[in-house]
Amino acid sequence: LPRAERAVAAGADYLAFGSMFPSRTKPAAVRAPLEMLGEARRRFGLPVAAIGGITLDNAPQLLAAGADILAVVSDLFDAMDIKNFRATTTDVMVSGNMAVETGVLTLEAGPKGGTLAADTTKYLTVWKKQADGSWKIVRDINNTDIAPKM
Repeated sequence: LPRAERAVAAGADYLAFGSMFPSRTKPAAVRAPLEMLGEARRRFGLPVAAIGGITLDNAPQLLAAGADILAVVSDLFDAMDIKNFRATTTDVMVSGNMAVETGVLTLEAGPKGGTLAADTTKYLTVWKKQADGSWKIVRDINNTDIAPKM
């Protein structure tokens, strides 16, 4: 928990721990003990996120151990059909070693074997030039045009 302590001292809004289970996304990730979730929550009083190998089957175990937030990747994307994906960059702005890219994503998505819904999202990606001259994404956000169901 020393890294969490430093994050709290630096003003963190939440703490993330993982990999909680073996993960196809990051197979070599070091595993974090389940007990760490509850201990961090009690000790620091911040929301606690669990990441790594999370599925519908093991999610209740993480919530019971103290997780407030679950970061799910493979189980979510394995359950979805995504078709006709297209990314279109609309603007790139560069200043020194930073760049911002904006654009539009279009796709059709829905549950496997179910009805697909068309979606258009706008995205913003922040890039930072590395010492070796390559560019690395440091922030990537998007929003959908589909209204939330109330």
